[in-house]
Amino acid sequence: MRHRSCFLTGFSLLETLIALGLIGVLVGTIGLFVNQIAGSRTQLRASTSRDALATAIFDGLETALMTAIARTGSGSPGIIGTSRGLSVAHDGVVVSRVFGDIPQAVFAPESTLLFEFDESSGEARLRRDDSSSPVSETALGAVRFRYLSNGAWSSSWNSFDSGGLPAAIECSIWWISPFEDETSLEDFESEPLGSDADEPGGDVPSSPPDRIRLMRVPDGGVFETEDDFDLNEEETSSLRDDSIPGGDG
Repeated sequence: MRHRSCFLTGFSLLETLIALGLIGVLVGTIGLFVNQIAGSRTQLRASTSRDALATAIFDGLETALMTAIARTGSGSPGIIGTSRGLSVAHDGVVVSRVFGDIPQAVFAPESTLLFEFDESSGEARLRRDDSSSPVSETALGAVRFRYLSNGAWSSSWNSFDSGGLPAAIECSIWWISPFEDETSLEDFESEPLGSDADEPGGDVPSSPPDRIRLMRVPDGGVFETEDDFDLNEEETSSLRDDSIPGGDG
């Protein structure tokens, strides 16, 4: 009678543990790679969205400033601005109006464009007359306006009090606010009234803006010298939104 020997082979406990460890390392590496790709895509979408938002704000305000007026038909100031918001009255604009349920383009001899920024939520809005809608759901860190006239910058403007239109308006945008308050509430309360700490325009940013644009007002104020504002000079490129260090342009 012939006996047949059957030899059964298999993994030992040590080999099984080693195999499981290698599988775990492989799965972890794949997971890390996938997470990095997903994170990169998220950052890219956020960056693209922020850039589009900044461009929409700049273009909207710059277009309005091209035909800005110092006094509205109702006798109100044409430009009213702070370091965080800006209202521009301008003429000769085609606006969208809804008659019944049908939107129509209507020529308005005068219109007002208002930019609003909510520091608590980071939401930016461009509002024309009685309409209101967010520019984008993307949140911004900070927005700052500055007004140039007679060779000097100011943090606010009123076309009545200031005697007309500014020569130019600078709009700076940060993705993350550089104006974070590192002082205590007691330190703030100890500041005398009227100091720069009480004025948004007195804030000193801790980092350069991510986007910035200097917008000229064609019928605006005068300059002390020709060098104060000359778009043909190469050195003014530092004021353009595509040349700020760290900016996306």
